[in-house]
Amino acid sequence: MPRMKKPRKATLDEVIISRDGEYGVITFRDPTVGGMNLKIGPEITRMTDREILDCYNETVLAMQRSAASYRHKAMETPREDRRSAIPSSATSGCRAGTSCAA
Repeated sequence: MPRMKKPRKATLDEVIISRDGEYGVITFRDPTVGGMNLKIGPEITRMTDREILDCYNETVLAMQRSAASYRHKAMETPREDRRSAIPSSATSGCRAGTSCAA
């Protein structure tokens, strides 16, 4: 099965908008484009499809801006003293959870 395309900015003729409780459900007519369940809240009952789509488009643009500005910064963790990281039972020849006299 091919991978779904990411949600993108849309127009009213490209999507089907429904409501599920406090969520606006945006489904693309093109089945290869992923939709979104957008939590809006109780005010969704008074919103038009256009207003829900505007919220969706603002969310998609914010996601795109966030992805475009993301810069991965690799962090190297400091090395610890190897002896302190090894359990004492490992150096005495005993397996963890067993009892042996060394």
